[in-house]
Amino acid sequence: MDYPIRLVIFIIGCVLVFGAVLFWISYSPIKRRLWKAKPADMFYKKIYKVVRNADFFLVNNLVFKSGDEVVCTVPHVIGGDKFLYLISEYYCDGCLEARGEDRSWICYFRDGTKSNISNLIYANQKMVGDFSLRLGFSQNMIK
Repeated sequence: MDYPIRLVIFIIGCVLVFGAVLFWISYSPIKRRLWKAKPADMFYKKIYKVVRNADFFLVNNLVFKSGDEVVCTVPHVIGGDKFLYLISEYYCDGCLEARGEDRSWICYFRDGTKSNISNLIYANQKMVGDFSLRLGFSQNMIK
């Protein structure tokens, strides 16, 4: 093989390797920025992928009103084979210190600050209770 052909193959190979290494290094920070900028959209994409693959149905942002007052808001409702799944999302950019029985959880952010958030398990139990009360379902049918 001639020298110019080998040189072109070598340069193309170096460019491809450099691009692969650059992609490998930058993938995690880019993904973290996307999650931080639009967590609701990222959660929706994940939930929609599960629903599409399992052939379930999905209802987003279900709101129950009594007159002009909002009684219950459910971010995502998935209808499965046997159950209804109510899903709410919370994005914590850092670590989460949580116990199921605590009233509040602590979210430690990457910049060193921390924030107290209400227990998401209790919030979900309240959401399930309100949802089942509005539709007349048993709470055992909702996961």
